[in-house]
Amino acid sequence: MQGLFREVAEEFPRRKLRNFFSRQYRSAALLLGASEALDPTAEDVGRRLKLLTRGRGVDAAVEVSGSSQALQEALRGIAFGGTVVCGAFPPPYPAGLDLGAEAHMNCPQILFSRATSDPNREQPRWDAMRIEEECLHLIEQGHVQGFSIIDRIVPFADLREEYKLTMKNPSRTVKLGVVFPVAGSEHGGG
Repeated sequence: MQGLFREVAEEFPRRKLRNFFSRQYRSAALLLGASEALDPTAEDVGRRLKLLTRGRGVDAAVEVSGSSQALQEALRGIAFGGTVVCGAFPPPYPAGLDLGAEAHMNCPQILFSRATSDPNREQPRWDAMRIEEECLHLIEQGHVQGFSIIDRIVPFADLREEYKLTMKNPSRTVKLGVVFPVAGSEHGGG
């Protein structure tokens, strides 16, 4: 898989564009290599994606916030036949999500991610074990790192309360890191 991504990246160079409501998320995206991090509260992201690609639109848009507005922008900003990946597990979308106009004109492929379920779309070539092994390999080789997105580290004992606070105010953190208790330890640690 790593070789395939490298081949595709060399063959079809693209700028990495990100669309985030939170300033923290936009900053992390830029640290992780995004060319631009777009603010949907300050501009029309679907239109901007078209402008940044000389009217073509992006090949793929990955929407992970669960926001219907962000999904709408993804549908508007992709190229004809592009792919929109819904990576969140959102609550029901409110009325107003338009799967007509832009979606009809752009003919998107809409995928819902579930990398932790087997069988997945890529079975039997890719199963949970192979995905995990490849991810660990990419981390070990230094190709992927998560330090820029883990901005809060909490003890496991506090996780339930921290998660509730984060769900109430998603801009509070990008991602939580968790220190799990060590077997036989009274206080946990890691």
